[in-house]
Amino acid sequence: MRFLAALISLALSSCCVAQDATHLPPNPANAAREIPAMERSETKSPTLVSAKLSSDSEGGELRAASESTAALVPAPEPAYRLERAPQHRAPELRTIHRRSWVLLTAAQHGSALFDAWSTRQALSSGHGYERDILVRPFANSAAVYPALQILPLGLDFLSYRMLRSSHSFNRKIWWIPQAVASAGFVWCGTRNLRVAH
Repeated sequence: MRFLAALISLALSSCCVAQDATHLPPNPANAAREIPAMERSETKSPTLVSAKLSSDSEGGELRAASESTAALVPAPEPAYRLERAPQHRAPELRTIHRRSWVLLTAAQHGSALFDAWSTRQALSSGHGYERDILVRPFANSAAVYPALQILPLGLDFLSYRMLRSSHSFNRKIWWIPQAVASAGFVWCGTRNLRVAH
């Protein structure tokens, strides 16, 4: 009887040991084959299961969890967006404005040539002298012709920039510098001719 009781107790203890062996942590080599039922129900895609298994086998559970959440959660929208400041583009030149600018440029350079020629006439007659100290070094030679073209070139550039300006006021008065300079050259030229005679 004692022998039978010892045999039963030995059988029960071996069963308890067998039950305890099932609750031992899984072998890392067999972790890919054994997935607990809870994890099987929680995982929704095979890519996440493989990421979880590979991370468990490597011992990096936190890294796999962050990778899986990064794969599921989309990137948040930024609270603000950087945008370029609006740029004021120069308006397109109309044909009439382009023709007017070319005509005023020709008139201005022609009147400057007239002023240079009349200055040479007044100086060669002996009745006049050059009052402009900037032109005086060139007045007694043919260099007066290109010297008097410097101001018209600068005013041509200024008028063109005003014509293409983004400010409406500048686009309305773009013709004034060339027109005033042309009138001034014509006035100086007629005065030089009166002095020459």
